[in-house]
Amino acid sequence: MDNIDPNAEVMHNSMQNCHQSMDFTREKSVNGDDESKDVMRAKLLTVPEACEFLRIGRHRLYKLINSRELISMKNGLRRLISVGAILDYIYHEEHKYET
Repeated sequence: MDNIDPNAEVMHNSMQNCHQSMDFTREKSVNGDDESKDVMRAKLLTVPEACEFLRIGRHRLYKLINSRELISMKNGLRRLISVGAILDYIYHEEHKYET
């Protein structure tokens, strides 16, 4: 157990926090019956929230966005980043050098 990567534990904890922060809602099915289905809506993070989640600075976050390594969207003047986009970025970073 001594050779466990401490970054792996941090990543695992971040992923758990991410899943806990996602919003789950119940919605009626389209056909109007009483059945309902779970609909998951990915939470959108502001720039400061995304920086905190990734543990990087604002400048680095914008470099990732401008290089299109991290997908974001604008809502008016606000820039928002989905948790899914962050997870995609993390996944690609983890597998970047695999052959």
